[in-house]
Amino acid sequence: MREAGWDNIEAVLFDMDGTIIDSVENVVKCWVWAFRQKGIPVTRDQILEYMGRSADDILRTVSNSEEREILLQVYRLARQCSEKSWRKEVKLYPGVRETLEYLKNKGYRLGLVTSSHEDRTLEFLEYFGIKEYFDVIQCYEEGAPAKPDPYLLLRALERLDLEPSQAVYVGDALVDCLAAKNISMKFILVQRPWSPRNHLRCRPDRIVKEIYEIKSIL
Repeated sequence: MREAGWDNIEAVLFDMDGTIIDSVENVVKCWVWAFRQKGIPVTRDQILEYMGRSADDILRTVSNSEEREILLQVYRLARQCSEKSWRKEVKLYPGVRETLEYLKNKGYRLGLVTSSHEDRTLEFLEYFGIKEYFDVIQCYEEGAPAKPDPYLLLRALERLDLEPSQAVYVGDALVDCLAAKNISMKFILVQRPWSPRNHLRCRPDRIVKEIYEIKSIL
């Protein structure tokens, strides 16, 4: 049974990394290694702070470098690291498949909205066998603003022909929350070790520890 105040929700949109797919540690490890290969000292915490943002944002912000060729080399190294290791290190979070199945059976339309590139996103979704659950998959678009800008959410809603008030976004990072609240959209925070603990900057409508707890809300 739905909680009061959620009756108008028609779609549930999910972030990917750190929300439904347990990939953050792999992502962080590869970014740190790639930066250090090019002589740019970064820490795990620095990368974690920018989780949820696009690769371009991470490259520009974490390194403070304007040398485009070096940044491209860092990006390529990070991708190579991930491509070699993710099948051993990345997995679905508990209850994800069952929750997607539950929501689908309840009649919700499902979407994935991520700052990740399309090729990586589709590879993950197909590998874990969950691509079929999503009515819309909205990935990072070259040159377009990334989260916390709501652009990606608005693109997904446009493709679903829905208003922000008709959907909820589920994510693990501050930028996810800000992107949703920037268009007055409901937001459910999945609390991970790197998720924001101080909610003064952005107040989630609900906080859960695992994805399957969403079933008690919707």
